[in-house]
Amino acid sequence: MEKRTRSFLILAIISAVLLLLFFVNDLIHSILYAITRELIGGLSSGKTILLLSWFMVNPLISILFLNSSIPKKILKYKDLLLKIFILSLIAGFLLSAAQYTYFSLSFNSYGPFAALTMEEGYINWEASNALHNHFPKAAIYFIEKSLGFSIGNKFDDGKPLYLIFPNPEPWAIVFIIITSIILVSGLLHINSQVKKISLFDYLLFLLAFIAITVNVIDGGIGSSTAFAPFFFLFLYISRNYFSLKNKILQALLPLLFLSLFFLSFTLLIQADLIHETLSLPFALFIAVPFYFYELKKQKQLNFSWLNTALVILFLISSCFALMNLSNFAFGREITDLRPEASLQDSFKGGGIFFYGLPREMSLQQLNSELNPYGEIIESYKNGWTAYARIVPFKPFRTGELENKLTLELNPSTYFFAVENVPLPQRETLVIHWFRETDSTEFLRDEFLGIKVIERKELKEENKTEITIDSKIDLPWQMLSVLTEIRENGFKGKLLVSLK
Repeated sequence: MEKRTRSFLILAIISAVLLLLFFVNDLIHSILYAITRELIGGLSSGKTILLLSWFMVNPLISILFLNSSIPKKILKYKDLLLKIFILSLIAGFLLSAAQYTYFSLSFNSYGPFAALTMEEGYINWEASNALHNHFPKAAIYFIEKSLGFSIGNKFDDGKPLYLIFPNPEPWAIVFIIITSIILVSGLLHINSQVKKISLFDYLLFLLAFIAITVNVIDGGIGSSTAFAPFFFLFLYISRNYFSLKNKILQALLPLLFLSLFFLSFTLLIQADLIHETLSLPFALFIAVPFYFYELKKQKQLNFSWLNTALVILFLISSCFALMNLSNFAFGREITDLRPEASLQDSFKGGGIFFYGLPREMSLQQLNSELNPYGEIIESYKNGWTAYARIVPFKPFRTGELENKLTLELNPSTYFFAVENVPLPQRETLVIHWFRETDSTEFLRDEFLGIKVIERKELKEENKTEITIDSKIDLPWQMLSVLTEIRENGFKGKLLVSLK
């Protein structure tokens, strides 16, 4: 067995072992899940399974290419294939932006939007905003519908927004075509040079390939998780296509690109600064050591103010990267913030929002699960959602509680326990009924700790505007409203948007 074949085979075996451990070992499951969230984003563990499967299957495909004459025949097209790959990625992002614009114009709102589908044996919801719109996922449900199968409740399949989107089939078909071109051009590009590419560049491209493709499918044109994958792709391009005499400058180019990319989104799109920095430290955590590696290889590693600044940047990035990984792996810490933030007693404790709970589970059962963790100040349950505010006996992480409830309850859908700082919030939401509806029939004045302080019926438009007070964040407000309406018996299309 030649060395290159052996390397690919080892990579496939390592990925297969990690995939197996992901299912059987809780600690490894948490660590791999956290790394995936940094690279790809999302709450579902399905993306971790996809990432590990990707690194298991692709080396086997490359072994087949190694033992064929195909690489020799297509090597002369490798540059063209890379250009097609990049242009297809851009087309995918532009299509998702066009979808969001079309949807916004159709419903006369800039969003965010949220939809919930609740059918026999199926519950799923989806939220959408301009920077991470999820609309391309409708292509997944289009494939399910066309082929007559379902991936079930455990993973997002795009169904809730597909059922709302005006005339979704043409959009789904175009997106399937674009995604197919991305996959074919990317695989042919990397395997055209499979006999000579370094293992580092091979892994670098595969990682950028899958991470950016998933961001395209997610509609994550402005997602924070797009920063690291774009860095990996640009690093691959700079290593293989920039003919610079100064290799140190070549190593710095991806760093410069990453910084400019980050500033563009922060300043031009006015993205949420805190949210959009989530992936940046992780990228810098990898980028800065690579720069010093290039310095050492060129025997130019010495003291300079630039190097000192980069060391400081690396240390800061390391702290934030490890903090993010810890939060993703084990959940955020629940603590009483009053001593630190001087909050009023009426907002003491830490908040936890749950979704994916068994609908038949009672509030009393939920409270009995929470009692060992702290004093329950308030708690509510409605269908598959719940909210609780507790003063913990000692700080704990939401992942601990989530894992415990998952084992005990074995929920049929995906299940999450999300930390939520209990601060007062007031929002005005628009409920789109799609038919003449009396909102009071399906929406109470108080539910899940949310109070409807004003409602305005727009009967000619089949809409209701509600102003609500709550202590939970906007996405969970929208999900709570949707769940309240569904649990009170509303059938058919339903959409909630921010006014």
